Formats: sequence, structure tokens, C-alpha cells
Amino acid sequence: MSAETKAAKKKRIHPLLWVPTLYLSESLPFNVVLFATVQFFASMRLLPENAWLTDGQIAFWTAMLGWPWSLKPFWSPLLEMYRTKKHIVVATQFIGGVCFGLVALAIPVPFWFQIVIAIFYILAFNAATHDIAADGVYIDTL
Repeated sequence: MSAETKAAKKKRIHPLLWVPTLYLSESLPFNVVLFATVQFFASMRLLPENAWLTDGQIAFWTAMLGWPWSLKPFWSPLLEMYRTKKHIVVATQFIGGVCFGLVALAIPVPFWFQIVIAIFYILAFNAATHDIAADGVYIDTL
């Protein structure tokens, strides 16, 4: 065995040390997008200026946020073409953080609902893409 092969085997971190955090990072955006948004919009409706927001609107728009996970089989083959998925995972995590920051900045805007729901759609597609790439990272390391 060459010195390079020994060094490569020695540098490899066992998946049990990083897979739990990887799957935690997959579940957080999923849960925020699909579950916390309902509570967020319901609490925003309690403000007098947001009385126009009905339960039906909240249910419709938050239910539509689940579509990206349903459509994952259609764009996962495109992501599988890339040799390394680690860059995609890191990029989607960065984009997710930016999206959460943009949601916070959009709340005081008069037409906040349209902006926030658009950001949540971007976040949903981003999180579903992260799921695909993270699973690819895990499969590639086995």
C-alpha cells in the first residue's frame, strides 16, 4: 500500500461522526417550511393590520410549500451528474441561512405576506435540493 493510500484512509472520518448532524441539517428546514410557517402566519394574523389573512389562505399557501419534496425525483438525476455533492450541500446551507434572514427583514414591509411566501418557496426548493445532495454525499462515502 502506498503512502498516499494510507494517508487517504487515515484522513477519512467515519460516517457515524457526521451523518447524524447531516440528517439534522436536512430536517430543520423541512420542519420550519412545512410546520413552523403555519404557526408563523397564524400568529401574524393576530395583529390588527393582518386581519385579512384567513385560515384558508394560510392552509393553501403552506400546503403548496410541500411540492418541492414531491418533485425531488424529477431533479435528483440532474444533481447526481455532479461528481461531488459536498459543494452543493454547503451552498444550499448558505442559501437557506440567507433565506431565513430575508424572511426576518421582510416582516415589517407592508406587502410582507407575498414576499415571505416567495422566500419560503425558494427555501423549500433549496431544502429539497439539500436533501438530495446530502443523501448523495452519504451514499458516495460508503
